[in-house]
Amino acid sequence: MSAEGNRTDLPVLMLHNLDPAWLSGEIEEAIQGVQAMESALRALGHPVTSVPISDADLFLRLRDFDPDKYILPKLSDFPFEKSGEKHLLGDRYLL
Repeated sequence: MSAEGNRTDLPVLMLHNLDPAWLSGEIEEAIQGVQAMESALRALGHPVTSVPISDADLFLRLRDFDPDKYILPKLSDFPFEKSGEKHLLGDRYLL
């Protein structure tokens, strides 16, 4: 697909790890990285909603977001993926 044909109106739901056990410098680095990605997506025209994940309660974090209305880039592994709760997301969000 050419750049002219790319859709930029797709809302992006950006989940990202934010572990309270991390050192303050690690937390700040993670926040800065997420802000850089958000800025890049917004510069392309995408509306972006950032959702920090600090525990395995993914249902609580996602319950207000309709998976038919957002795309979710896979940026990293989340705590729920290690605990066997990946099925909560399903394939409807993941790119």
